[in-house]
Amino acid sequence: APTVQPSAISITIQNNGGDMAATNVTVRAKLGTSVTLEEKTIALAKGQTASFSVARPQGTGEATAEVVINGQVVASAQFTISP
Repeated sequence: APTVQPSAISITIQNNGGDMAATNVTVRAKLGTSVTLEEKTIALAKGQTASFSVARPQGTGEATAEVVINGQVVASAQFTISP
């Protein structure tokens, strides 16, 4: 689950499928119309994890973290940004 920090959101992803060759992975946090993201080109073996840190979106309330590979959202999680 995403971890909310004062100025950033820490997000760890895990590859639950087969080995993934070096691929451009985007992790984004969305709250209303505010979207922040980090892109990395990474390779992940099955079970391996990678950590991302995205700027905290503006505002408070229910937010969504998404993992995007090749333009497709492959995973998402809901989290709350408190004041």
